[in-house]
Amino acid sequence: MKPWWHMLLAAQRAAKFDAFSGATAALVVPVSDRLISDVVSRQLPDAIRELDIQAQSENRLTVALRLRKPAWLPRFNIKLGIDRQPRLPDAPILVLRLLSHGALAALAGPAAKFLTVVPPWIEIDGDLVRVDLAELLREYEAADALAYIRRLNVTTEEGSLVLAVDARIP
Repeated sequence: MKPWWHMLLAAQRAAKFDAFSGATAALVVPVSDRLISDVVSRQLPDAIRELDIQAQSENRLTVALRLRKPAWLPRFNIKLGIDRQPRLPDAPILVLRLLSHGALAALAGPAAKFLTVVPPWIEIDGDLVRVDLAELLREYEAADALAYIRRLNVTTEEGSLVLAVDARIP
């Protein structure tokens, strides 16, 4: 049996939180590397054996991954920088830019299949990586959350992706 607060929250979500009409919130939420890596890893197919996302300062990330096959391939370290913030509600896309050009060469040949196994909410186009937040939230049955988020700013600090969110319930 679900706890009472879970049922209350589900009922309010179905009613578009009408009992909280007019509520506003401004949050700054640091999300650890471990949690981000876990969320993304759960969406990846079996072709990727290992994934580790590490946030650094100055809006930079390192994505380390190892493909399952061929087993002899080394672990790839791909450096990314936050290039463009999501523009809500019209363009809920976070854009990252590839900073390590060596990674492009490393992804040639057998490792190129990595580009075909990313989740549907990630699009790779040249040196840009687009993260479709609406599609990501749909994967977790939470797409309705975007109706309440007025602003989302994604930055990094050592060990955490930092989400600054302004939300409002109409």
